Amino acid sequence: MTDDYPDLLGVEWRFPRVAWEEPEPTHAVDERLALVALSARAAGLAPEVVLRAWPFLDRAAADRPQRSVVREVRRALGVAAQLIAEAPWTTGPGLVTVAADDDGTRRVVPTPGWEGPDRNRIVGYLASASAVGLTDTALDVSWLPLELAATNPPTEDAPRLDPAEFMFMGSAEGPGRIRLWRYKHTATRAYLNLDAECWPWRYQAGSRTYSPYDDPAAALAPLQPAKTVDRPDIRQ
Repeated sequence: MTDDYPDLLGVEWRFPRVAWEEPEPTHAVDERLALVALSARAAGLAPEVVLRAWPFLDRAAADRPQRSVVREVRRALGVAAQLIAEAPWTTGPGLVTVAADDDGTRRVVPTPGWEGPDRNRIVGYLASASAVGLTDTALDVSWLPLELAATNPPTEDAPRLDPAEFMFMGSAEGPGRIRLWRYKHTATRAYLNLDAECWPWRYQAGSRTYSPYDDPAAALAPLQPAKTVDRPDIRQ
């Protein structure tokens, strides 16, 4: 893979791994979840880590202040996150695809046969993601809706979610073939069903269907353990 880019790639350089754990997701909606998660991961990188990607981007501005360089590299990593997230789907312009190394490692690579003035720029974006290890730790798509809901509560006073308190119970399909992720709280045994927008849905046992909550906070209330009431010690 590296022979076509001698000016950009070093001996140990590799294209970035795909974003998710095996098995590969079968729903294109996972692209959005992967993009959000990868963008958040890139935004959280320390400046010294971000600067590892600088050699693969525009080298003409090497004399710029470090803060400006870090800001520009973060923007490039955002583009890389989008490319990596859309690699296996047909939703993007087809600039990248997925290919396996000799050892079977699946990586995001430029689409074979595609030529254009921005080809080296695409390679640079992918190289920057690899340099900072953006996908060295794979995303577990099964948990992304819950993790995103935990970091973005619907209201300021909504109960906070702790993903460690849940079990993943598989996926379901709502009206219009909307994909839902089902989680079960380990203490209350209550279910939380989330779509790709992290919006909660209720299961209606009578019709065996799902419907979205009008108020997302109402879906969180059953997840809270019952409060215990402190009673005075009458033995004294």
